[in-house]
Amino acid sequence: MALLLFLACMSPPDPADPERVAPGDDSGAPGDTGPVGPEIPSPALTAAGVGSALSEALAWGLPTFPLLARTFSGLMAQGDAVCTPEPVAFQNLMAGGCRAASGVVFSGAGGGFGAWDDAGEVYSYQLRADFVITDVDGHPFEVGGDTQASVTVTDGALALSQELLGSFRYEPAGLWLGAGTSGAAWIEASVGDDGALVAQVDGGYDLGGAAVYFDQLAIGGACGTRPSGGMRLRDDSGYWYLFTYGAGCDTCGGVVYADGVSLGAACVDPTAAFATVGEDVSAFASELPSPPEAPPGAALGAGEAR
Repeated sequence: MALLLFLACMSPPDPADPERVAPGDDSGAPGDTGPVGPEIPSPALTAAGVGSALSEALAWGLPTFPLLARTFSGLMAQGDAVCTPEPVAFQNLMAGGCRAASGVVFSGAGGGFGAWDDAGEVYSYQLRADFVITDVDGHPFEVGGDTQASVTVTDGALALSQELLGSFRYEPAGLWLGAGTSGAAWIEASVGDDGALVAQVDGGYDLGGAAVYFDQLAIGGACGTRPSGGMRLRDDSGYWYLFTYGAGCDTCGGVVYADGVSLGAACVDPTAAFATVGEDVSAFASELPSPPEAPPGAALGAGEAR
Protein backbone atom coordinates (compact mmCIF):
# COMPACT_ATOMS: atom_id res chain seq x y z
CA MET A 1 0.00 0.00 0.00
CA ALA A 2 2.83 2.40 0.85
CA LEU A 3 4.36 1.76 -2.57
CA LEU A 4 1.05 2.57 -4.28
CA LEU A 5 0.73 5.82 -2.33
CA PHE A 6 4.32 6.72 -3.22
CA LEU A 7 3.71 6.09 -6.92
CA ALA A 8 0.45 8.03 -6.84
CA CYS A 9 2.19 11.05 -5.37
CA MET A 10 5.04 11.11 -7.90
CA SER A 11 4.82 14.01 -10.33
CA PRO A 12 4.78 13.19 -14.06
CA PRO A 13 8.11 13.52 -15.89
CA ASP A 14 9.07 17.02 -16.95
CA PRO A 15 9.58 16.92 -20.74
CA ALA A 16 12.24 19.64 -20.36
CA ASP A 17 14.34 17.44 -18.08
CA PRO A 18 16.19 14.89 -20.26
CA GLU A 19 17.05 12.81 -17.21
CA ARG A 20 13.37 12.32 -16.42
CA VAL A 21 12.18 11.41 -19.89
CA ALA A 22 12.14 7.69 -20.58
CA PRO A 23 14.31 6.43 -23.46
CA GLY A 24 12.37 6.55 -26.69
CA ASP A 25 9.76 8.93 -25.22
CA ASP A 26 9.16 11.77 -27.67
CA SER A 27 6.27 13.28 -25.73
CA GLY A 28 8.19 16.51 -25.48
CA ALA A 29 8.71 16.88 -29.21
CA PRO A 30 7.58 20.24 -30.64
CA GLY A 31 4.04 20.12 -32.00
CA ASP A 32 3.15 16.92 -30.13
CA THR A 33 -0.65 16.56 -29.78
CA GLY A 34 -0.76 13.58 -27.43
CA PRO A 35 -1.26 9.85 -27.95
CA VAL A 36 -2.25 8.68 -31.41
CA GLY A 37 -4.65 5.75 -31.75
CA PRO A 38 -4.20 2.79 -34.07
CA GLU A 39 -4.64 3.34 -37.75
CA ILE A 40 -8.11 2.32 -38.87
CA PRO A 41 -7.88 -0.20 -41.72
CA SER A 42 -9.79 0.32 -44.92
CA PRO A 43 -13.27 -1.24 -44.94
CA ALA A 44 -13.35 -4.78 -46.26
CA LEU A 45 -16.97 -4.48 -47.44
CA THR A 46 -18.87 -2.15 -49.70
CA ALA A 47 -22.25 -0.76 -48.66
CA ALA A 48 -23.95 -3.48 -50.70
CA GLY A 49 -21.74 -6.08 -49.03
CA VAL A 50 -22.81 -4.84 -45.61
CA GLY A 51 -26.44 -5.08 -46.65
CA SER A 52 -25.96 -8.65 -47.89
CA ALA A 53 -24.15 -9.68 -44.69
CA LEU A 54 -26.91 -8.23 -42.49
CA SER A 55 -29.59 -9.96 -44.58
CA GLU A 56 -27.76 -13.29 -44.24
CA ALA A 57 -27.47 -12.79 -40.47
CA LEU A 58 -31.19 -12.01 -40.13
CA ALA A 59 -32.01 -15.22 -42.01
CA TRP A 60 -30.95 -17.09 -38.86
CA GLY A 61 -33.82 -15.40 -37.01
CA LEU A 62 -34.02 -13.18 -33.95
CA PRO A 63 -33.42 -15.23 -30.78
CA THR A 64 -36.60 -15.62 -28.75
CA PHE A 65 -37.23 -17.70 -25.67
CA PRO A 66 -39.86 -20.21 -26.95
CA LEU A 67 -37.22 -22.23 -28.84
CA LEU A 68 -35.05 -22.36 -25.72
CA ALA A 69 -38.01 -23.30 -23.51
CA ARG A 70 -39.18 -26.11 -25.79
CA THR A 71 -35.66 -27.52 -26.14
CA PHE A 72 -35.08 -27.50 -22.41
CA SER A 73 -38.46 -29.05 -21.60
CA GLY A 74 -38.01 -31.76 -24.22
CA LEU A 75 -34.64 -32.85 -22.85
CA MET A 76 -35.75 -32.60 -19.22
CA ALA A 77 -38.60 -34.96 -20.06
CA GLN A 78 -35.94 -37.59 -20.81
CA GLY A 79 -34.40 -37.27 -17.35
CA ASP A 80 -35.10 -39.52 -14.38
CA ALA A 81 -35.35 -39.41 -10.61
CA VAL A 82 -31.57 -39.76 -10.23
CA CYS A 83 -30.35 -37.12 -12.71
CA THR A 84 -33.31 -34.73 -12.67
CA PRO A 85 -35.22 -35.19 -9.41
CA GLU A 86 -37.02 -31.93 -10.10
CA PRO A 87 -39.07 -31.69 -13.32
CA VAL A 88 -37.85 -28.17 -14.10
CA ALA A 89 -34.29 -27.97 -12.69
CA PHE A 90 -31.21 -30.04 -11.93
CA GLN A 91 -27.73 -29.81 -10.44
CA ASN A 92 -25.15 -32.41 -11.40
CA LEU A 93 -21.62 -31.24 -10.77
CA MET A 94 -19.96 -34.65 -10.80
CA ALA A 95 -17.26 -35.28 -13.38
CA GLY A 96 -18.84 -36.51 -16.58
CA GLY A 97 -22.31 -35.52 -15.48
CA CYS A 98 -25.19 -37.88 -14.82
CA ARG A 99 -26.48 -40.29 -17.46
CA ALA A 100 -30.23 -40.88 -17.23
CA ALA A 101 -31.85 -44.16 -18.14
CA SER A 102 -32.82 -42.61 -21.50
CA GLY A 103 -29.14 -42.04 -22.31
CA VAL A 104 -29.32 -38.25 -21.97
CA VAL A 105 -26.43 -36.80 -19.94
CA PHE A 106 -27.00 -33.87 -17.58
CA SER A 107 -24.02 -31.78 -16.51
CA GLY A 108 -23.95 -28.51 -14.60
CA ALA A 109 -26.88 -26.74 -13.02
CA GLY A 110 -29.89 -24.71 -13.99
CA GLY A 111 -33.61 -24.63 -14.51
CA GLY A 112 -36.49 -23.29 -16.54
CA PHE A 113 -39.51 -21.98 -14.68
CA GLY A 114 -42.81 -20.65 -15.99
CA ALA A 115 -45.97 -19.50 -14.19
CA TRP A 116 -49.00 -17.23 -14.45
CA ASP A 117 -49.40 -14.27 -12.17
CA ASP A 118 -52.25 -14.30 -9.64
CA ALA A 119 -54.55 -12.45 -12.02
CA GLY A 120 -53.96 -14.98 -14.80
CA GLU A 121 -52.93 -12.27 -17.26
CA VAL A 122 -49.12 -12.47 -17.43
CA TYR A 123 -47.12 -15.64 -17.96
CA SER A 124 -43.47 -15.27 -16.94
CA TYR A 125 -40.70 -17.63 -17.96
CA GLN A 126 -37.05 -17.78 -16.95
CA LEU A 127 -34.24 -20.11 -18.01
CA ARG A 128 -31.15 -19.52 -15.91
CA ALA A 129 -28.34 -22.03 -16.21
CA ASP A 130 -24.76 -23.04 -16.67
CA PHE A 131 -25.13 -26.52 -18.08
CA VAL A 132 -24.63 -28.93 -20.94
CA ILE A 133 -27.36 -31.49 -21.65
CA THR A 134 -26.18 -34.05 -24.19
CA ASP A 135 -28.92 -35.87 -26.10
CA VAL A 136 -28.88 -39.54 -27.07
CA ASP A 137 -27.26 -38.70 -30.42
CA GLY A 138 -24.40 -36.85 -28.76
CA HIS A 139 -25.59 -33.31 -29.52
CA PRO A 140 -24.92 -30.91 -26.62
CA PHE A 141 -27.49 -28.33 -25.55
CA GLU A 142 -25.26 -25.62 -24.11
CA VAL A 143 -26.62 -22.80 -21.97
CA GLY A 144 -24.55 -20.29 -20.07
CA GLY A 145 -26.64 -17.33 -19.06
CA ASP A 146 -30.14 -16.13 -18.44
CA THR A 147 -33.26 -15.49 -20.48
CA GLN A 148 -36.32 -13.88 -18.96
CA ALA A 149 -39.61 -13.24 -20.70
CA SER A 150 -43.19 -12.34 -19.98
CA VAL A 151 -46.20 -12.85 -22.22
CA THR A 152 -49.35 -10.85 -21.54
CA VAL A 153 -52.59 -12.19 -23.01
CA THR A 154 -55.47 -9.73 -23.30
CA ASP A 155 -58.58 -10.25 -25.44
CA GLY A 156 -56.73 -12.21 -28.07
CA ALA A 157 -53.79 -9.80 -28.22
CA LEU A 158 -50.30 -10.68 -27.01
CA ALA A 159 -47.44 -8.64 -25.63
CA LEU A 160 -43.88 -9.92 -25.20
CA SER A 161 -41.07 -8.53 -23.11
CA GLN A 162 -37.81 -10.46 -23.27
CA GLU A 163 -34.16 -10.22 -22.36
CA LEU A 164 -31.63 -12.83 -23.43
CA LEU A 165 -28.15 -12.70 -21.93
CA GLY A 166 -25.39 -15.27 -22.43
CA SER A 167 -24.50 -18.09 -24.80
CA PHE A 168 -26.84 -20.74 -26.19
CA ARG A 169 -26.38 -23.58 -28.68
CA TYR A 170 -28.14 -26.78 -29.77
CA GLU A 171 -27.46 -27.86 -33.35
CA PRO A 172 -30.61 -29.98 -33.94
CA ALA A 173 -32.80 -26.95 -33.16
CA GLY A 174 -31.69 -25.16 -36.31
CA LEU A 175 -31.86 -21.40 -36.88
CA TRP A 176 -29.96 -19.16 -34.47
CA LEU A 177 -29.89 -21.83 -31.73
CA GLY A 178 -28.54 -24.43 -34.14
CA ALA A 179 -25.70 -22.14 -35.19
CA GLY A 180 -25.18 -20.97 -31.62
CA THR A 181 -25.50 -17.42 -30.39
CA SER A 182 -23.95 -15.23 -27.74
CA GLY A 183 -24.93 -11.75 -26.70
CA ALA A 184 -27.17 -9.46 -24.71
CA ALA A 185 -30.34 -8.09 -26.27
CA TRP A 186 -33.91 -7.11 -25.48
CA ILE A 187 -37.13 -7.50 -27.45
CA GLU A 188 -40.46 -5.76 -26.89
CA ALA A 189 -43.30 -6.88 -29.14
CA SER A 190 -47.07 -6.97 -29.40
CA VAL A 191 -49.31 -9.03 -31.65
CA GLY A 192 -52.84 -7.68 -32.13
CA ASP A 193 -55.88 -9.89 -32.40
CA ASP A 194 -55.69 -9.16 -36.14
CA GLY A 195 -52.10 -10.42 -36.28
CA ALA A 196 -50.56 -6.95 -36.66
CA LEU A 197 -47.05 -6.88 -35.20
CA VAL A 198 -45.26 -4.04 -33.44
CA ALA A 199 -41.76 -4.94 -32.26
CA GLN A 200 -38.37 -3.52 -31.37
CA VAL A 201 -35.02 -5.15 -30.63
CA ASP A 202 -32.03 -3.54 -28.93
CA GLY A 203 -28.61 -5.02 -28.20
CA GLY A 204 -26.32 -7.51 -29.87
CA TYR A 205 -26.26 -11.16 -30.91
CA ASP A 206 -24.02 -13.47 -32.88
CA LEU A 207 -26.12 -14.64 -35.81
CA GLY A 208 -24.63 -17.35 -37.98
CA GLY A 209 -21.11 -16.20 -37.12
CA ALA A 210 -21.80 -12.50 -37.75
CA ALA A 211 -21.71 -10.05 -34.84
CA VAL A 212 -24.78 -7.82 -35.18
CA TYR A 213 -25.90 -5.00 -32.89
CA PHE A 214 -29.44 -3.59 -33.13
CA ASP A 215 -29.97 0.15 -32.64
CA GLN A 216 -33.69 0.41 -31.82
CA LEU A 217 -34.51 -1.71 -34.85
CA ALA A 218 -38.29 -1.61 -35.02
CA ILE A 219 -41.22 -2.55 -37.19
CA GLY A 220 -44.85 -1.47 -36.91
CA GLY A 221 -43.94 1.90 -35.43
CA ALA A 222 -43.70 5.28 -37.13
CA CYS A 223 -43.08 3.61 -40.50
CA GLY A 224 -45.96 1.15 -40.21
CA THR A 225 -44.95 -2.22 -41.62
CA ARG A 226 -41.61 -0.76 -42.75
CA PRO A 227 -38.52 -0.83 -40.50
CA SER A 228 -36.91 2.02 -38.63
CA GLY A 229 -33.77 2.35 -36.51
CA GLY A 230 -30.57 0.66 -37.56
CA MET A 231 -28.07 -2.18 -37.24
CA ARG A 232 -24.32 -2.50 -36.82
CA LEU A 233 -22.14 -5.21 -38.33
CA ARG A 234 -18.71 -5.94 -36.92
CA ASP A 235 -15.87 -6.13 -39.41
CA ASP A 236 -13.23 -8.86 -39.07
CA SER A 237 -10.78 -6.14 -38.02
CA GLY A 238 -12.96 -5.30 -35.01
CA TYR A 239 -14.46 -2.07 -36.32
CA TRP A 240 -18.16 -1.55 -37.03
CA TYR A 241 -20.31 -0.68 -40.02
CA LEU A 242 -23.40 1.33 -39.10
CA PHE A 243 -26.51 0.86 -41.23
CA THR A 244 -29.36 3.30 -40.54
CA TYR A 245 -32.78 3.33 -42.23
CA GLY A 246 -33.64 6.59 -43.97
CA ALA A 247 -36.60 8.88 -43.55
CA GLY A 248 -38.33 7.40 -46.61
CA CYS A 249 -39.81 4.50 -44.62
CA ASP A 250 -38.51 1.87 -47.02
CA THR A 251 -35.99 -0.92 -46.48
CA CYS A 252 -32.95 1.12 -47.53
CA GLY A 253 -30.53 3.31 -45.65
CA GLY A 254 -27.01 4.61 -45.45
CA VAL A 255 -23.87 2.75 -44.38
CA VAL A 256 -21.08 4.44 -42.43
CA TYR A 257 -17.75 2.84 -41.53
CA ALA A 258 -15.84 3.18 -38.24
CA ASP A 259 -14.14 6.47 -38.99
CA GLY A 260 -17.37 8.14 -40.11
CA VAL A 261 -16.82 7.70 -43.84
CA SER A 262 -20.01 7.09 -45.79
CA LEU A 263 -19.90 3.98 -47.96
CA GLY A 264 -23.20 4.65 -49.70
CA ALA A 265 -26.62 2.99 -49.52
CA ALA A 266 -27.79 -0.56 -48.87
CA CYS A 267 -31.14 -2.30 -48.44
CA VAL A 268 -32.02 -4.78 -45.69
CA ASP A 269 -35.52 -6.17 -45.08
CA PRO A 270 -36.01 -7.52 -41.51
CA THR A 271 -39.72 -8.23 -42.01
CA ALA A 272 -39.38 -12.02 -42.09
CA ALA A 273 -37.19 -12.09 -38.98
CA PHE A 274 -39.71 -9.99 -37.06
CA ALA A 275 -42.63 -12.07 -38.36
CA THR A 276 -41.00 -15.16 -36.90
CA VAL A 277 -40.90 -13.44 -33.50
CA GLY A 278 -44.65 -12.91 -33.66
CA GLU A 279 -45.26 -16.48 -34.81
CA ASP A 280 -43.08 -17.92 -32.04
CA VAL A 281 -44.83 -15.95 -29.32
CA SER A 282 -48.31 -16.73 -30.68
CA ALA A 283 -47.51 -20.46 -30.87
CA PHE A 284 -46.04 -20.45 -27.37
CA ALA A 285 -49.09 -18.67 -25.96
CA SER A 286 -51.37 -21.30 -27.52
CA GLU A 287 -49.41 -24.04 -25.72
CA LEU A 288 -49.62 -22.47 -22.26
CA PRO A 289 -51.60 -24.12 -19.49
CA SER A 290 -54.86 -22.43 -18.62
CA PRO A 291 -54.38 -19.46 -16.29
CA PRO A 292 -55.68 -19.78 -12.75
CA GLU A 293 -59.15 -18.49 -12.09
CA ALA A 294 -59.21 -15.26 -10.13
CA PRO A 295 -60.77 -15.72 -6.68
CA PRO A 296 -64.31 -14.34 -6.22
CA GLY A 297 -64.30 -10.61 -5.56
CA ALA A 298 -60.82 -10.16 -7.00
CA ALA A 299 -61.97 -8.24 -10.07
CA LEU A 300 -61.13 -4.56 -9.94
CA GLY A 301 -63.54 -1.81 -10.78
CA ALA A 302 -62.83 1.00 -13.19
CA GLY A 303 -60.16 3.33 -11.95
CA GLU A 304 -58.88 0.96 -9.26
CA ALA A 305 -55.13 0.46 -9.09
CA ARG A 306 -53.59 -2.96 -9.25
